Amino acid sequence: MKNTTLAATMNIVPLGFGYLYLKEYSRFVLTFFGGVTSIFSALVMMAVLSVGMCVWDGCTDTEQALTIAPVALPLMLSLFTMIDAKKRGKRRAGRR
Repeated sequence: MKNTTLAATMNIVPLGFGYLYLKEYSRFVLTFFGGVTSIFSALVMMAVLSVGMCVWDGCTDTEQALTIAPVALPLMLSLFTMIDAKKRGKRRAGRR
């Protein structure tokens, strides 16, 4: 029997390793590529926003908050995959 808490914990980093642990290979592939894309795009967007807003003129508090906003994408992916891995692990354990 697979440990559902371990599967959810493995999805803290939004790369889907919890799905790999549960042998949900299609979910793992989708989450892995979505996670890599979201992390990369968040880093690029943060760099572009911070350079564009803050380097030349200085930043207000609102502009500083906007530079951190792209982190929400991988964070939300991480939360959703953690919850889904926990539910899928329980569902799989109930079938046996």
